[in-house]
Amino acid sequence: MSFLEFIVLSFSSTIGAFLRYQLTLYFYDEKSSYQLGILIANLLGAYLIGLYVGYIQNISTISSIYKLLITTGFLGSLTTFSTFSMEIVLLLQKGLLLQAILWLIAHVVGALCCTYIGILTQQSI
Repeated sequence: MSFLEFIVLSFSSTIGAFLRYQLTLYFYDEKSSYQLGILIANLLGAYLIGLYVGYIQNISTISSIYKLLITTGFLGSLTTFSTFSMEIVLLLQKGLLLQAILWLIAHVVGALCCTYIGILTQQSI
């Protein structure tokens, strides 16, 4: 990894993590088993990766530094599989099987839909 790649990855990861943290703070509800901020971060990240994929499909080459900046750094830090999995496990531990399944569907199907919508958005621009 070059020094430039290190700086780009560090900067973009910091921005992604900061945005995710702000979303979790803004939408935090201590009484809820569902943390809406994490869902929003994951769905937003899925939509943005769709925009990115739609964009790169329209050009022949893109610098690897941009991929590192956008996908690995920013979107990798914005979205969070570990927190999502923790929420599902906690719901299951509480015996809330239906709620766990619904939350799983909200994240997974929602993310797939948002990615596809992002691709369609970019293609229509």
